[in-house]
Amino acid sequence: MATQARGCRAAAAAARIAIVFDAGEDYLELHGVVVEGVAEVVGDVPWVGGIDGAVNAVEVAFARKYTGTDQPVPPDGLHAWLRITPDKFTSWDFRKLADSG
Repeated sequence: MATQARGCRAAAAAARIAIVFDAGEDYLELHGVVVEGVAEVVGDVPWVGGIDGAVNAVEVAFARKYTGTDQPVPPDGLHAWLRITPDKFTSWDFRKLADSG
C-alpha cells in the first residue's frame, strides 16, 4: 500500500485535520493561514480514476490549473481526494509589521 494512500486513510479515520498554507522567506515576509476542520475521503483510496460525480468538477478544475486543459490528470494510484469542512481559520501576516514601522 502506498504511503500517500495510508496518509489519506489516516486523515479520514482521524476526521480532524489541520492544513497550513504559508509563504515568505524572511521574517517580515511571512504570512499564511491554518485551516482546521473535518476531513472525509471522496471516491476511492487510492484514486484510480473513472466517473465519480463527487470529484469530476474538482478534477477538471485541477487539470485546468496545472495542465491548461479540461482532461483530468491520469491517476497514479498513490493519491486520493479529501473534502475538508473547515471550522476554524487562524492567519498571520508579518508583512504588516514592516508597514507599521
